[in-house]
Amino acid sequence: PYLTVQDMDWSHVRAVDLFVLFSSFSNSESIKHVSVYVSNFGKKHIETKKKKFESPSCITDTDTDTVIQEEKLPEIGVSKVRYYFAIATFLSHETATE
Repeated sequence: PYLTVQDMDWSHVRAVDLFVLFSSFSNSESIKHVSVYVSNFGKKHIETKKKKFESPSCITDTDTDTVIQEEKLPEIGVSKVRYYFAIATFLSHETATE
């Protein structure tokens, strides 16, 4: 039995956080594991961003070794919550539906 978790702020949520959350509702021994995966949507957009940052319109900040785009960086969009999803695996169907 599985439970899918979507539309989270994945910059602040990790698999261990979800494991602790689900453990608070039931016995932690009833949860096998929680894994976070990149969605197809996320893969596509991450690749697009990599190509954008590799373009000549970018400069590198040598002090911090980070790439900075010359124009203003966009704010985190709502679509970014769809970059990842998690799957929690439970030992029984009853635990997953609690």
